[in-house]
Amino acid sequence: MIHKVSTTIVTVGNTLVLNCTADSVYPPSYSWKSGDQPITNTSRVNVSSGGGGGGRSGLLLVRQVAYNDSGVYTCVATNSIGQDTADFPVVVQGGWILFVF
Repeated sequence: MIHKVSTTIVTVGNTLVLNCTADSVYPPSYSWKSGDQPITNTSRVNVSSGGGGGGRSGLLLVRQVAYNDSGVYTCVATNSIGQDTADFPVVVQGGWILFVF
């Protein structure tokens, strides 16, 4: 079972970090999707497994977030017993705007 989370709010230009943790006797492997599209590593995006929980977590890191990074990200945990998914809603908000008169 994957631990569910509430909506994550991040500011434009900052880094988004989503951590997916599953409870299982058999350690799962993790992947991430946005819509039906798998997310892969790029210069701005890093997908990894491991971290806390005895290697039972999947991490999604997106640097320099933009408005179009808003949406629902899905964590997929898979092991020899089966598969579980959890949705991670993300809202990207604008930063400060300074007007000089």
